[in-house]
Amino acid sequence: MPVKTPGSRARLRKAKPLVASLDRVTDYQFTEHALEQMRERNISPYEALSTLAEPDSTMNNRDSQYPDTRVADRGDIRVVFDPRGRTVITVIDLDEELRKSRKLHRVALTPTTASQIEVKTITGAEMARTPSQRKAREFEDSDDVRWLLARHSTEDIRYMVVSPVIAEKLISANTRNRPKRPRDVNEWADEMSAKRWMTTHQGVAIDRDGAIVDGQHRLEAIIESGVSVRMPVAVGLDPDTYKVIDSGRKRTTADALATDGEKSVLNLAATIRLALMFDNMWLDGGSRRIHTDIILAYREGREEDFREATRWSALAGTHGLYLMRTAVATGYYLLHRDIGNKRLVEEFCEGVLIGANLSRDDPRFALRRVAGNDNKRTATVHLALWLKAWHRFATDQPARVLMYKRELEEFPILYVPPKNFRRAEG
Repeated sequence: MPVKTPGSRARLRKAKPLVASLDRVTDYQFTEHALEQMRERNISPYEALSTLAEPDSTMNNRDSQYPDTRVADRGDIRVVFDPRGRTVITVIDLDEELRKSRKLHRVALTPTTASQIEVKTITGAEMARTPSQRKAREFEDSDDVRWLLARHSTEDIRYMVVSPVIAEKLISANTRNRPKRPRDVNEWADEMSAKRWMTTHQGVAIDRDGAIVDGQHRLEAIIESGVSVRMPVAVGLDPDTYKVIDSGRKRTTADALATDGEKSVLNLAATIRLALMFDNMWLDGGSRRIHTDIILAYREGREEDFREATRWSALAGTHGLYLMRTAVATGYYLLHRDIGNKRLVEEFCEGVLIGANLSRDDPRFALRRVAGNDNKRTATVHLALWLKAWHRFATDQPARVLMYKRELEEFPILYVPPKNFRRAEG
């Protein structure tokens, strides 16, 4: 919702709904530093206490200055607190911090020494009695809203714009909430915030008792993003409808590519996805689900390049190359896309594929050998090895061994040699 931060223009904050019951956290005390941070960033007492009461996630504080404190995140709010002393050390606006740095590696506190933080004797109970800084949002008066909030004894459906306040109303009145899947909500909220959300036949369904039978996570994402979204809303359904909704197999990216007439769609879909993750630096962490529309949008304008890469990777098996086909196709695609020295790229790719007349310290030989000895093959690891072998090859360095340990090192970048680079002959 739009809020004004002192000294800056109005902006959207990904604030989450406030928690109704704060009984478990009202005995917390706030430091003067925490109060100052909250005033500067227009974070209300209710938001800070709600973060403590119902955090999305918690972790140990990695700041050596405060080893006994913990961190709680909720929406774009991060609270650093001492659970034993029942004290809030500081409150951080994550949205502001992430704009400064792509990755928030650790909690950064403003004071340089612990002695600069003094506990102010104001408790959470006293703060909870102060008026919230949030302005109450009101329902817009429209025919669609009146229709939506009415009770319906028969089925009806219409397309309408669902705002965060409408979504909050539907969620709060729901009597059949499924367990929330934060991963789905966060991914969809990101799509909505980036204006990539597309209107389809899927939306929200409400039974004749007013309970949500489909679309709970879409509504949660609207609240999370603060963005109004146009979608179909069905009302007056039989309460037992929820038993059969989404019981079929979901449409995959490969299904969408097959519909477009593509071949080898499983490898093609996996290759596009892996290249997308590489470009966005998403390969250092764990698994990530990416919606089909994002993958297809990334592919636009590069269709033939991806087709060529997957066709070339299909030759791997015929030459005894045990690299994962998805890694081979992605590596081939990245080199041909970003490296201007096509002769050097072809020399590397052909050497990896065929493996003929390679010396034992040739990085291409090392790549083929490590792939053949790899019992835990994954496309991500094999792409990392491909990029390492390319770096060694393109810089004329020998390599008898190639290794990649995700937990100990960052994912390799794509080395781009100088335009006039020439490898030594022989």
